[in-house]
Amino acid sequence: MDQALDLYEVQAKMAKFITSGTLDQRVLKALMSADGFVPKECELWDYKTTANGDALSKAKTVMQILSFYNAYGGYILYGVIEDGSKEKYLAKGITANCVNQQQIGMLIKEYTGESIDFTYREVPVRHGGENLLFGILHVPKRPGNHPPVFFAKNGPDVKPHIPLFQKDHAYVRLQDNCIAAKDKKALQFLFGPRELEIDSSKDHKRSFAPRALILDHNLPDRDVICSRFFGRDEIIERLWLWLSDEFSTTRVLAGDGGRGKTSIAYEFCEEVCRARPFELSRIFWVTAKQKQFSGTLNDYRHMPETHFNDFESLLRALCLGYAMLETEVDDVALRHQRKSLQSALRLFPSLIIVDDIDSVEDLNEQKRILELCSAISAGTPSRFLLTTRMNLTASNDVCLRVPGLSEEEYRPYVDYLVEKLNGPIIGKKEFQALWKATDGSPLFTESVLRLLKQGTRLSKAIKQWNGKLGEEVRMAALEREIQKLSLEARRVLLTCAYMGGASIVEIKQVTGYDDARMTDCISQLTSLFLLRAPDFIKKVPRFEVPTNTARLVFEKQKDLVMDTEGLKKTIQNLRGRKITLQKIDRSSGAIAQMYALMREGRFDDAIKTIEAAVKQLGQNPELVMHCGKCYFEKARQKKDSAANTAARKLFRRSYELGQRKSLLFECWFRSEIEADNPGGAFEVAELAINNNIEPTTDWILKRANSLEKLARRHAQSHNPQEALVEFERSATDIVATLRGGCDSRFEQENLQAKLSRMNDERVNLVCRIARDFSGWEQAVETIVSIVDSGDVRRSHASAAVDAFIQMVQSMSVHSIKDEMRTRRHVQTAEDEEGPRKHHLAAIHNRRRDIRRVLQRTRFVKVDERAALETKIKMVVSSFESDPSKTAAA
Repeated sequence: MDQALDLYEVQAKMAKFITSGTLDQRVLKALMSADGFVPKECELWDYKTTANGDALSKAKTVMQILSFYNAYGGYILYGVIEDGSKEKYLAKGITANCVNQQQIGMLIKEYTGESIDFTYREVPVRHGGENLLFGILHVPKRPGNHPPVFFAKNGPDVKPHIPLFQKDHAYVRLQDNCIAAKDKKALQFLFGPRELEIDSSKDHKRSFAPRALILDHNLPDRDVICSRFFGRDEIIERLWLWLSDEFSTTRVLAGDGGRGKTSIAYEFCEEVCRARPFELSRIFWVTAKQKQFSGTLNDYRHMPETHFNDFESLLRALCLGYAMLETEVDDVALRHQRKSLQSALRLFPSLIIVDDIDSVEDLNEQKRILELCSAISAGTPSRFLLTTRMNLTASNDVCLRVPGLSEEEYRPYVDYLVEKLNGPIIGKKEFQALWKATDGSPLFTESVLRLLKQGTRLSKAIKQWNGKLGEEVRMAALEREIQKLSLEARRVLLTCAYMGGASIVEIKQVTGYDDARMTDCISQLTSLFLLRAPDFIKKVPRFEVPTNTARLVFEKQKDLVMDTEGLKKTIQNLRGRKITLQKIDRSSGAIAQMYALMREGRFDDAIKTIEAAVKQLGQNPELVMHCGKCYFEKARQKKDSAANTAARKLFRRSYELGQRKSLLFECWFRSEIEADNPGGAFEVAELAINNNIEPTTDWILKRANSLEKLARRHAQSHNPQEALVEFERSATDIVATLRGGCDSRFEQENLQAKLSRMNDERVNLVCRIARDFSGWEQAVETIVSIVDSGDVRRSHASAAVDAFIQMVQSMSVHSIKDEMRTRRHVQTAEDEEGPRKHHLAAIHNRRRDIRRVLQRTRFVKVDERAALETKIKMVVSSFESDPSKTAAA
């Protein structure tokens, strides 16, 4: 238990050594103990006995170096032997020239194509009465402006056809493991700043600077795009990996209407905002969307802002968004505008979202927009992400198709909508019918489920929606695409819809088109996702029209083809708006100017600008929030505590005025952390959770971290009982997250390690303050509750048994009398019997709890449980025979 507390100090020291590149005895002595080394490997160090000469061992060393480099940096220490159970690491020492640094460096270059500036040194240390030689290999942390290092080729096989590591994957150090960064949480960590925060158990100072704020952005309010986001992990993970591709600066999210393309782009932007990838400094959002169909309302909603309607208006909006004056843009050649914008994107690396480019009516203008994004991002660290209904590029690498939600993703989305509508529980068969009818489209699903609100049964609602009641939403999702088609392509579309699936040969026979015209029609239809080829017969594709597209085609068949009856007979015989830019209001202009001044480091001028706007336009919650953010940025950059105090007041005022944006809570929470006020940070996290600020799991963890710091503050202030309460609340939040809201293995293992450390501290604290029978009983109850929550390490079993023995030993005749005197009870012989019976009952109850703990705990050796049970039996038997001699037993 002492080691659990000391581990924070060890980690803090090692973190400083990694940052400074220390390579001397201090590194070894920080990890040495009387009987060996600290019995733990973690994200900062790893032990090795020696450097083995086979290819697999060398490849493992390469993987460890790469994992440390991509994470926090770290040390590999040679000359330490493990006793087999990972509970003891003993000092063995090495022979000289254990590691060939040049050879390892060449292997890193071979496997990754990159060079990592690691350093190896051998250091003599006197330990256990003898002189030993140890090897220290130091791996620095990857600089913040460098991209992650990926493997360029597979490692050697650990089993047949199972390589040690895989190409095109980056590995990171997670606790004592090296894992591939595959899921969203691991990718966010990989591309983020990787700032490790370690609290020293003595002075509670962080060994690294706190994480900076989310990126500067102009994202619209989440409710405008989507109030809740579900699934799409695969697409978002591909977008994260795209950030590491220095040769590809553009991605396109394409799919037919209602699939959630804009929602995916928005969710990715929010994740990038929080993770702050290595080079990006800003997120900029522009959209051509003028109105958006709401499936719930079954009507259009006008968008609060539209930024462009053609190539030139997009270029103008981007130039003005990057602090160019109107005089620098208006009446200036497009070539000069592009050149100026490219220079700005080099200066302010950005992720730019160009939303809904298919709202631009002219197809050639859409292609010019794609070319513009690719051209001006070339040679810069900036990236463009476009959303469209039309695949403007044939490359599947650049264009990510957005399908409907998969069945697994669809279930929680439907449950959320049903709960929101206060509708009935949907059974398995109805769920399958709904998923099939809507093809997993979020927009179509909202349109169907709105009928539940009117009291319609789901089966009937689906049937009605397939008919007339779904016509409007299908028109909103697909009519724009159909209007773009040529007359020939419309005929091919209706032919495929009538036939329910056909090969090109069959379609040619019906339509009479030659190969060239048919190829053009198929290209138009597939690029707009109106036609797909899911099946092949003898390698010949069979095209079909998606279900909901087919319904709209049937509804509009006479608008597509004049002679529909003639087309049907042929098949039977063969088979038997203008968008204008909106002006920016004065408050938006003031905010934009404030950020421009902040980027130049002119915080006082920025504060004057935003305060003047507040004075002129009134206490607008948005302005007040940004004013607080300006003060907070000044506090962070200038180390100005007075500015941070002003920021905290302004954030609270903005909340009182009704501001509920996630940006407010992020800034407010961080300002409380910077003020070293865990109580205030807890309050902000609680407010965020109560206001359903997404992601809820992140805020629950923030609350847990605040409670943990608050607990340590109480412990430092000699208020252990309050510290135990806060520790328990923090642990409860972490356990709840692990059980219900944490899908990432990367995050699960981090949280599990954090929970284990906290539980060790709880056990240590409650045992340290125990003085009498009730104190030791509380210790037993605390340890039992920890095991019941799922922490079944054997150290808790030993601690529980030790606490129980202390509890029994404190139950003597003298201790009862002392306790009675302390409580000022009547001191007679008869009064002793009541407390004794009470204590005896407590002992038997706790003994049952201990038995449960021993049954649930994982033991390395079978006889350990029996030994602990024997200890309990002996002390209880001794007590029952003669309480006055229990202490001696």
